[in-house]
Amino acid sequence: MTAIEYLQNFIKHLKMKYYSIGEFVRLIGVTQQTLRNWDKAGKLKPNHLGKSGYRYYSQQQLQYYLGLKSENSAKRKVVGYCRVPSNKQKDNKGVVGR
Repeated sequence: MTAIEYLQNFIKHLKMKYYSIGEFVRLIGVTQQTLRNWDKAGKLKPNHLGKSGYRYYSQQQLQYYLGLKSENSAKRKVVGYCRVPSNKQKDNKGVVGR
């Protein structure tokens, strides 16, 4: 790697947004322990560790996890399932905020 490439990568790194484990889990909807387990299993490794050992995740990882930049995101279908256990609740299906 040349000195210019190194500096370009360094500047790119400085401009990138990083999230602490607490911020990241709030954005993706899992617990901190789940994220730690994923790290150990190799499923989702942090972008880097801080000097104190804290895990930091990048904006790119967030977008990848949420499927915002994946090639298949346009082809992806989201399917929801709702269990309606009683007739009273059946009348409320599909209504948000009741």
